[in-house]
Amino acid sequence: MGVGTTYNFTLPKMRSLWLLFGLFTAQLHAQDSIEDPAKLVLTLLNDSASSVIKDAETLLTAHSWESLAYWDSGTPSIRENLYEAVPDVYRFQEGMFDLILYQQDAPSGQKIKGHYRLDGNQLMLLDQNGFEVLDRWRIHYLDKHYLAVDMDGLRVFFVAPDNDPF
Repeated sequence: MGVGTTYNFTLPKMRSLWLLFGLFTAQLHAQDSIEDPAKLVLTLLNDSASSVIKDAETLLTAHSWESLAYWDSGTPSIRENLYEAVPDVYRFQEGMFDLILYQQDAPSGQKIKGHYRLDGNQLMLLDQNGFEVLDRWRIHYLDKHYLAVDMDGLRVFFVAPDNDPF
């Protein structure tokens, strides 16, 4: 994606939500009612499972991750408390991460680089030197398409972006 290129955040996000909806609908086929995508995202974000995710490193590094939605875990887990996230994009590779941090008033993003460590479901983001902890996340859900993390009470849902900027 070149300089000055406009990125359409809404269409890729809606496609991702509908893909998620389709996957979960298939899993929930035995149930009588079909749930909407927002409720399914909230279910993933609300999950408090503590089991270690198998192949987390492989899944995390398979492609970039774009933030899609967030929910403050201190509020009720209802659709009205689920918000569209600014589409920051993370790429994890070989112990390093790249981040494109978007702001609503800026079409192009600020780029940040650093190190990361993955220990079970704990993901630690470190500065470029690998010494200062920038953030700690707890992974709630991870598969080849979706990532749900807890960022100190703020739960964020990520998807594989349609147009990967990395």
